[in-house]
Amino acid sequence: MNISHVKHKRPSGLELISILFAITGTSLIVTKGDFSSIILSPIALMAGITSALCCVFYTLQPRKVLSKYSSTNVMGWSMLFGGIFISCFNNPLDIPGEINLYTLSAILSMILFGTVLAFCFYLKSLDYLSPTEASILTVGEPLCSIILSLIFLNVTFSSIELIGAVLILSTVLS
Repeated sequence: MNISHVKHKRPSGLELISILFAITGTSLIVTKGDFSSIILSPIALMAGITSALCCVFYTLQPRKVLSKYSSTNVMGWSMLFGGIFISCFNNPLDIPGEINLYTLSAILSMILFGTVLAFCFYLKSLDYLSPTEASILTVGEPLCSIILSLIFLNVTFSSIELIGAVLILSTVLS
């Protein structure tokens, strides 16, 4: 909705239904259908709102830059400057615990696959999708977590959570 406010373009009826399904599906997965179980601290609520605003910002802000430069260049420079900025507040060399080949490879895998490639793909998708469509598709993340939990962790899910997964999947397929 914030995207439509900034771009002065209302989402279509299908996009509104997709947004509703995405929110409902994610809520069913997170709460297991019991909305009274939600306990949010003010810090968690503020972090969630800030995260949503940042999502809108990084979806809309780079569009002009992406029309001039590749998503790889935009991502590389933004991560470099972001890393330098955050290093002013948190020393990146002050790592608790033991650093060995296993932990180093795990950290590098998270950086490469979970951050760099994920954001590059997201930025590149903005060449083909509207900001609203790209935002709707980001709800596939909880669905992916469910599938990976089923496969690798042998976690079982209730029928309510599976209904949530179907709702999310319907937004991705629409």
